[in-house]
Amino acid sequence: MTQATNTILQKIFAVVALAGLCGFLIPRHLQAAEIIAVAPALFDFKAKARDILQEKIILANKSGIKLNIYAFVNNVLAASGEEKFMDPAAADYSSSLANWIAISRGVSDLDPGGKKEIDFSIEINMRAKPGVYHAMISFAAGATRAEAEANLKEAARININLEVLDSAKESLEIKKFAPDKSIFSKFPVSISYTLENNGDRSLLPAGRLLIYNRQGEEVSVISLNPEAINIEPRRSNLFKIIWPDGKNFGRYKALLNIEYGNGQRKNKTLHDVIFFWVVPWQKLFVLFGGASMLLIIFIFWRQKKQYAFAEQKYPYED
Repeated sequence: MTQATNTILQKIFAVVALAGLCGFLIPRHLQAAEIIAVAPALFDFKAKARDILQEKIILANKSGIKLNIYAFVNNVLAASGEEKFMDPAAADYSSSLANWIAISRGVSDLDPGGKKEIDFSIEINMRAKPGVYHAMISFAAGATRAEAEANLKEAARININLEVLDSAKESLEIKKFAPDKSIFSKFPVSISYTLENNGDRSLLPAGRLLIYNRQGEEVSVISLNPEAINIEPRRSNLFKIIWPDGKNFGRYKALLNIEYGNGQRKNKTLHDVIFFWVVPWQKLFVLFGGASMLLIIFIFWRQKKQYAFAEQKYPYED
């Protein structure tokens, strides 16, 4: 009896040892792939800031035992595909897709061979910048969340790609464009213009002021906004332009060309035209005064000459 019992115990021990050895030799990621299945494996979204997306994930337990499954969400670096684990409290909400994803972090119990729908949503941040974002939802099994987190390398995963479309309104308006005087007596010439941002994005205007003489010849080009001043939404800004090096006097035309738009390549333009005069009153007064004096001297000299000629021709007799 004792010998039979020992034989049975030896067989049981051999089976257990063999099972343990097999479990050790089978790669753990293959075991995980056989345990949990997720569908779909990929989501591709296009949306705008403030949009809310609703979707479902199907979880399936492919093992023969009941599983406790936990969800984990992480950002993914676009360049390398590497997971970027970060503390949600320290993340930048305007650029973190993982922080926009709402999914239950609690345990999901799945019986052997069972399936379950998991709801999740993406609430795009109101300050999200246009671009493509990547995240990954991982489902790992464990008795506790901490144990499941330790098994993340073996987890079943879903990739999420989201393109945030540009929904910002860009609108700039010329409220005023005028010379500071209608007639300038000398150089420099000062010109003012006011721009108003009617959109919802900060704008950096640029461009040139072109000045032409009466013959239509371009005589000067002045860059606009050299200080790179941004105009905030629903605000206006006054700009000053100085043309210091004009040489000739007369009537001039000034053409304002403004460029603005998102990015380095500005794709929107504004135009306006004004006219002004440069008349040197002081110099003209001196010239006019000198000419008047010469005219008076000439008239006096002529009258004197005529008087002398008359005396010679018609001498006075007593």
